[in-house]
Amino acid sequence: METVVHEAYARLKEAQRAALERLSMLLCVYDDQLLQQKPRWEAKYIEAFGVLEQQCYAAFVRSSELRRRIALARAYMNRGAQPNAAEIDAQIAKEFHEYEEKLRQMEVERARAAQILGAKEMTDEDTKRFKQLYRQLAKKLHPDLHPEQTAEMKKLWQRAMDAYALGDLARLEILAAIVESKCADDVDIAAGDGKNITASVLEELCTALAETEERIRKCLTALERLEQEHPFKHRALLENPRAIDERKTELKHQIAHYMAACKELEIKLAMMMQGRAEVLH
Repeated sequence: METVVHEAYARLKEAQRAALERLSMLLCVYDDQLLQQKPRWEAKYIEAFGVLEQQCYAAFVRSSELRRRIALARAYMNRGAQPNAAEIDAQIAKEFHEYEEKLRQMEVERARAAQILGAKEMTDEDTKRFKQLYRQLAKKLHPDLHPEQTAEMKKLWQRAMDAYALGDLARLEILAAIVESKCADDVDIAAGDGKNITASVLEELCTALAETEERIRKCLTALERLEQEHPFKHRALLENPRAIDERKTELKHQIAHYMAACKELEIKLAMMMQGRAEVLH
């Protein structure tokens, strides 16, 4: 009977070890997608369409603003008053503040994209070393693998993620050395490794294995979801020069449409601000 119990314990320990290894690998893949691949694909998207999308959005905002100005001017005229340009300007500034902020943010994102794409890429050897170091750090510091880690280890993990996001190989090497000195590989002396393996020990190990497998499922789901989000859902587009040209043409048509509408709206608004009642009909 004791042999059977020990065999069950050994199988569970091996299953948990394999599950943790897979979870560690998946977490590193997810972090790579989020911290390395996502910024680069976002930068490529902005490089391809950023200028046109910003122009398109600016033209849309301008046409929306003109329509709102016309509505405000019409409200004055409907009650027999001359449109007050200063009051309309103040109302527009209040209502369109968020639109202006978004335009400024788009400008910031374009500058950041240029910086990312202009950064010197690592050699294949450095890239391999970079990912290897990050995986080593993840095994020892990732909160999903070590939920009860100390505040110091949490800080080291944050620094590791920051270094990975920046593509800073030198910093990762320093952090790996720090972690190596602080936490040598733990010797697994869990209860039950000796002669007294109880039912509760097996139950705890079964629970730990189930929790690890659930984390694996969640990580796989998160990876699948990430593939459906921007910028990953646009990878096929960005790898197809013809599709890129078609999208640019589409954006140019949209800009032309908004600009034509703006010209008509500007004429209408100018007439209303002069108090010409015929534009009401």
